[in-house]
Amino acid sequence: MEEEFYNAFATPITIAQHTMLENEMGTMQKPPKLMNIEEYKGWEERFENWVQANYFDAWECVETKYVRPMNDDEGVDEKKKYKNEKMMISFKEISWFYCNTVEIVKNKKSLLKKEFDLFRGLRTESTKQIIERYCNLLMNMKRLSITKDNEELIEKLADALPHET
Repeated sequence: MEEEFYNAFATPITIAQHTMLENEMGTMQKPPKLMNIEEYKGWEERFENWVQANYFDAWECVETKYVRPMNDDEGVDEKKKYKNEKMMISFKEISWFYCNTVEIVKNKKSLLKKEFDLFRGLRTESTKQIIERYCNLLMNMKRLSITKDNEELIEKLADALPHET
C-alpha cells in the first residue's frame, strides 16, 4: 500500500501527489518548477510569489535598484544588500531562461507544423526512408503536443508515398 501524507484537514494524499504539489508550488528550499511550457505565465507568478515569500530582501533589490558602494569599507548591511542583489539577479536569469525557452518552443512548434504541411516524398528516397522521416516528424510533433486527426495523418503519408503509373 502506498504511503500517505496528511494535510491539516486529515485528507490523505499520496507521495506522488505531494511531490507534484511541491514541484508546482515550491518549498522553502527550492522554487516552483515549470512543469509544462504552456503554463509559463502561471509559473512566472508563482515564482515571483515564492521569491517574495522566501527572499523578500532580495526582491526589494529589484524595486530599489541597489548600487554597490565604491569604497572597500562596506558595512554588514551593505554586504547583505549586495548579496541580495546578486541572488535576485540569479532568480531573474532563471526566469529569463524559461521565458526564452517558451519562445524557442513556440517557434519550434510553428516550424514543425509547416514541415508537416509541406511534407512530401523526395524522388531520391525509398518508401522506407519516406516513412522513417515521416515517423520522426510525428515523434517531434508529439513531444511538443502538436496533434492531428488520424484522417489527416493518413492522407499526408499517402500523398507523400511514391505513386506508380
